[in-house]
Amino acid sequence: MMYEEVIVCECLKISLKEILKIVEQGIASIEEIQSYTKAGTICKMCVSKKYDIYGERAVHLEELIK
Repeated sequence: MMYEEVIVCECLKISLKEILKIVEQGIASIEEIQSYTKAGTICKMCVSKKYDIYGERAVHLEELIK
């Protein structure tokens, strides 16, 4: 599977490609990602492993801004 196909935010169907695009433009915080994409604003499982207690998400927003 190519990274473009990976869905980070299942609630809003936001892809890794979409998030990486704004991170490359200088977005540097989870709050900014949420502001631009709304990813992580519903169930929050894609925000961090802290919220994804069953390990259902392959990628978390906190991993993309480090």
